Amino acid sequence: QPFLMYLVVSALNGVFTSGTFSYYIMVLPNFVPLLDIVLIMLFTLIINSGANNYITAEKRTMRIMKTIPVSVKTQMLIKVLVPFVASAISLIASTTVMFVIGELDIQTYLFGTGLTLILLVIFELVSLREELKIRMNKPRQTFLSSLYSYLLPIAFFVVSLYCSYFKMDLKLAYLVALGVMVILGLPFVINLKSRTVNDFLDLEMET
Repeated sequence: QPFLMYLVVSALNGVFTSGTFSYYIMVLPNFVPLLDIVLIMLFTLIINSGANNYITAEKRTMRIMKTIPVSVKTQMLIKVLVPFVASAISLIASTTVMFVIGELDIQTYLFGTGLTLILLVIFELVSLREELKIRMNKPRQTFLSSLYSYLLPIAFFVVSLYCSYFKMDLKLAYLVALGVMVILGLPFVINLKSRTVNDFLDLEMET
């Protein structure tokens, strides 16, 4: 991820900061840092999506998971933390390298990393909810996780760009995006806190 993310971000930064494009970017001075953040979000979520099969990967041991003397919430927390920590380490390493070599300024580095981490938490919770809703002979419904992984970064880009066009302080635009992400993620936190145990016990999977 770090090498691929660097290549894409660096290439697009070069495209939009030189030649004809640089004249158009003068109208939207924050276009490049916002684009960088969206690319960071998309790369992180797309790569993480390959490791969020918390339950389907364990279908052969489902009966054991339901009977071992470890609370369901602890089991789910561990299953979510493993891919989250791996993705977070990769993300921080990627953005830090790009900051050190000058591809990202300090503001883009801090807000890009922070917002992506928050979005990653929301994505993990949405994915866990989808996994806990699996029933016998029915595939996992991935509509919500796909929606969050693509629509939220694009929505962030469009809203922030709109704010930038009207000369709103970029930090304020980032804070607005943060608030929207928290609001969108809160229902899943509440739902999982109250429904995790029952949904887990109701799981029906082929073994």
